[in-house]
Amino acid sequence: MAAWEWQLMHKRFTWFCTSIRAFVEPCGEWQIAWAFDQKPERADLAAWINQSDPLSLYIRKLVETGSLDRAQVEATDKRVREEIAGAARFALDSPYPVPADAYRHVYAMGERG
Repeated sequence: MAAWEWQLMHKRFTWFCTSIRAFVEPCGEWQIAWAFDQKPERADLAAWINQSDPLSLYIRKLVETGSLDRAQVEATDKRVREEIAGAARFALDSPYPVPADAYRHVYAMGERG
């Protein structure tokens, strides 16, 4: 997986957890089109995406330099969305672990002193 693909996956997966949650949440999830010609309705969010959003800036740079084209970015975005949806489905459909597994693979317990 290329670095930009990982960044896209990471962005999609953690978008709702970022420190700007209150800033972005009313606008819904991050859209790949925001890196191109479509902008969110909120002017402050559009300005942030245009000037500061690392993924949007990186995608635009890759496209401008000819490293990728928009179709490749959109295909990767689709694949990443499907992979995340599959992982979420797997997690939600999986049984809860047994309580005895809570300390499995824990090699240090207690408070640091």
